[in-house]
Amino acid sequence: MRIQPPSNPPATGDCFFYHSMDVPGPGRIEGICDMRSTLPNSVDRVDWSGKRVLEIGPGNGF
Repeated sequence: MRIQPPSNPPATGDCFFYHSMDVPGPGRIEGICDMRSTLPNSVDRVDWSGKRVLEIGPGNGF
């Protein structure tokens, strides 16, 4: 089953975002937590070759 995006999504200004993120189209979205500068320090040290990641509880998908 393929999930389709909503035909009339809410405006980003009407939404609460936990994480700050850069989204193609809307641009920078401010959240209460900005992990963009620290995330590379956490994940760049891992060799991800041939591995998969299951993120549980990603909040708004950061």
